[in-house]
Amino acid sequence: MGFVGQRRSLRKSWTPADQQRLQRLEDATGSTFMFVIGIANNKAKVAELIKEVAQYDDFMLLNIEEYSKPPYKMLAFFKVSYALF
Repeated sequence: MGFVGQRRSLRKSWTPADQQRLQRLEDATGSTFMFVIGIANNKAKVAELIKEVAQYDDFMLLNIEEYSKPPYKMLAFFKVSYALF
């Protein structure tokens, strides 16, 4: 959750700046560009993340501890992705 700078760099270098161009890219490639984030117990970090979610709307938030259980985060990602698509 504390990787705001890295996410900003990825947005600037890999994804189009406006939502319409991003949607065209996603339609053309059949891909969706999102950050997969597990929720931490740190209320300050969660508050910062909620602001970033509202600003960019490019997150998949999972109800799993971010750092303690990476395999469970991956499994949760696949379950949510399968259910959505």
